Amino acid sequence: MSTSILAGSLKGRQLNTGRSLDIRPTSSLVRESIFNILGNIRNDKVLDLYSGAGTLGFEAISRGAGSVTFVDNNVEAIGIIRMNAQLFLEAPLNIERQDSMSFLSNCGIYDIILADPPYGKANLYDLAQISMKRLKKSGIIIIETSKNENWQPAGARIKTYGDTQLTIFKKQP
Repeated sequence: MSTSILAGSLKGRQLNTGRSLDIRPTSSLVRESIFNILGNIRNDKVLDLYSGAGTLGFEAISRGAGSVTFVDNNVEAIGIIRMNAQLFLEAPLNIERQDSMSFLSNCGIYDIILADPPYGKANLYDLAQISMKRLKKSGIIIIETSKNENWQPAGARIKTYGDTQLTIFKKQP
């Protein structure tokens, strides 16, 4: 299966999304909404947690991100990300096969953190709290979940698209 980059310098490039039901690529509608929320990301350092096929991170590179780090602990997902990375040889990409929460405990600081954990299987409050510690001032975190998880954290903006909920946190300067 595949999807394509929606905008930016690599618009239209096809990304492999694999065949596994464990890898759920972010829909085009939700991806477009995420990047409308983010606005200009030129030269930003982006962390793509629970990367799956890497569609969010590759979209970020196409739209001018300075670098993207992909993190997933699924062997198939890492293989798909590595395959897709061959389309972006000029891009500063880092691919980590690791548990996302473990990675957050020792990683650097990012401008943007995008997280798409498996629906219903992540501790979303811990994810948001630890991610906030790895975010630059005025940085943004967007966590994609199912709206059925009924997650409504204080201080976050919520946007819903069908079954998908985006929870947006902005770190104060």
